[in-house]
Amino acid sequence: MPNVDIVVANSHGFRLLSLQVKTSCWAHRSKHYGYELREWDVGASAVGKSSDGLWYAFLDLREEPEPPKQRMPLIFVVPSLWVGSFVQDGWSWKMYMLRRELWEDGEERWDRIEGYLNSEPEAVRWCQTIPEAAKDWSSTPNASGDGVAA
Repeated sequence: MPNVDIVVANSHGFRLLSLQVKTSCWAHRSKHYGYELREWDVGASAVGKSSDGLWYAFLDLREEPEPPKQRMPLIFVVPSLWVGSFVQDGWSWKMYMLRRELWEDGEERWDRIEGYLNSEPEAVRWCQTIPEAAKDWSSTPNASGDGVAA
């Protein structure tokens, strides 16, 4: 299981959520594998690993090198089920790619963490479900290019 960066608990301390934080200086890709997405390096330990109580906080610092410019970072909260199901063992570089149509599901969605900690059915269901756009699509006909696949 990946190392845990942050452990969050409900007010009674009975329910825990582990957050693995991944950071990118500029995660946005306007056209990658045929999609607009954001991507982060997650490492080999993410492959096939998931737990309802393990989520990722993907941080996009949105830094632009030329000219030096920095915007407010964006944070995307994503369940480990999405990550562990997407990242493949055969890839030379273990990257998680969050397609644009899923940004709203995770961008600054702190309410999902609170909902999970309070055992709210919608939040629990969300972390146990993989949307079609979150599955490994890197080898589909729309996914052009070599990229991460070995």
